[in-house]
Amino acid sequence: MIVMAYFSSIVVLNNPGMSVSRWIFGLGPLVAVGITIVTIKMCTNAGYSVSDIFSFSPAHINRWAFLAITALAVVMGIFLSLNPYDFIFPVFTVTIIFLFVLSVYLIIAHKMVDAIGLLLISLPLITYAENQIVSKTGFGLDWITIKIAIIMLFASIWVFVNIFVDKKPLVKGKFNALILMFCATTFFSAVFSTDITYSLKRWLFEIVYPIVVYFIIINSIKYEIDIRRFMAYLVAGVFLNLTLVLYYFAKHGSSEIVMNRHALYLYFADGVLVANVLIMVIPIVIAFVATTNTKSLKLLFYTMTAAGTAGLAMSFARMAQLSMAIGLLALGLNKKTRKYSIVIIAAGVLIFTFYSGELDPYLSKYKHLTSFENIVYASSMERRYVSWKAAIDMFKDHPVLGIGIGRYSQEYANYGILYYYSWADDYVPMISAHNMYLNYLAETGLAGILLLLAIFFTVVVKGVGLIKKAADNYVFKYSLLISVFIFLSNNFVDGITFAYVKEIDKGLIFWSITAIIMSYGIIKKNHGSHLLDRG
Repeated sequence: MIVMAYFSSIVVLNNPGMSVSRWIFGLGPLVAVGITIVTIKMCTNAGYSVSDIFSFSPAHINRWAFLAITALAVVMGIFLSLNPYDFIFPVFTVTIIFLFVLSVYLIIAHKMVDAIGLLLISLPLITYAENQIVSKTGFGLDWITIKIAIIMLFASIWVFVNIFVDKKPLVKGKFNALILMFCATTFFSAVFSTDITYSLKRWLFEIVYPIVVYFIIINSIKYEIDIRRFMAYLVAGVFLNLTLVLYYFAKHGSSEIVMNRHALYLYFADGVLVANVLIMVIPIVIAFVATTNTKSLKLLFYTMTAAGTAGLAMSFARMAQLSMAIGLLALGLNKKTRKYSIVIIAAGVLIFTFYSGELDPYLSKYKHLTSFENIVYASSMERRYVSWKAAIDMFKDHPVLGIGIGRYSQEYANYGILYYYSWADDYVPMISAHNMYLNYLAETGLAGILLLLAIFFTVVVKGVGLIKKAADNYVFKYSLLISVFIFLSNNFVDGITFAYVKEIDKGLIFWSITAIIMSYGIIKKNHGSHLLDRG
């Protein structure tokens, strides 16, 4: 209530006379709270109560106690409305601490899925809080971010409770061994690079922390009901992040029209990063829409889909948009998701048809792409050609272990042409090869790329196997496979590798989806096909 009161007061006091659309964005945090609560509830069986997560007994308070609590909340709300100081950072900080402590409690209470789920929901708040700490105090560590530190601390507690206290065996298998081999190979690529310190830091960011999350998830999921619940948490975390980004974009970014592009770009969030995550979770949201019978929840998921589509459109990430369009067409092949895919595509066509003038800033990047020749010779594609050639040349010079993970941008000046960027006020190298496969070929050599391709191939094969043998939960299994295909297709020209540290990055989402796909086989092996939906 206090947080809601604070956000409401800020919207009212700081934005008098704003348009209806900005009111909608301004009240985004309130929507985020509702989305978080309802999404947790939506994923469970009929009659499930949010309080079941925490194992707390129902509260029994008389009306006087209730009135006292309400009065206290009102007083705090009024105090925050006056806003004598910047209270958003303390509010977020307290919320983060509360969620982390609660997630640790849930680990001890053996509610592992809920524990990792609450951690995912806290990540968007951590991103903003960390940015505020760095910008106001100058405090920052090259080797680790607050986000990664919290995740690793959570992982340490999880390992201590599960391995050393409860002595639970870890999930084993050839695929997990493959992942560990990939981790070891990328580690050696860092150790034998010319800048060991930098490469090891990027190894921690890109490889270690998202894969640690993968191992926690795959060892926490025991039944199929856990999978549905975890997917709800995953979606909730992503859309909480999107809501915060849209809120601050409406409040700060759009007023200045960043780089005169109307782009979804903020000092603590980037539209391309947002798009990379949205394209993987929108199919899962559509699966929730297709399998939910409650009208209110359907409305919620439709709203989330609309918000996700809006965020994707404002991201200016053309390959992500194209990959999502391909994903929607693929969802149209499934009879249970076909109508929802058609509705989204039809709505997009109508909006672009009747509001092309208002959407001109977002369509401008496509106007010159009227022919195959224009696409091939577009300036952004020409830069990609140079970056691809540079990656191949790097591989030729370092074929076994590559130049060192994360070092593409450092070596680019020796292989490619520097480009002028207004945001840097200088000539800078390409941040990556704009192709994940070539990027890992250059940075980790033949050993690294072969292991990575083996991981991707295994995930696809397992995903295809799931939908071939699906007796139930077919829609969710199909949506997971579509999410993987969208991820793999986007990686052909996208400039972001697995992790970019900020927000809920695509590395975290990919390894989470991978854990879900692999968990189906583990559940069947451990419990048999006749024990699917126990919680």
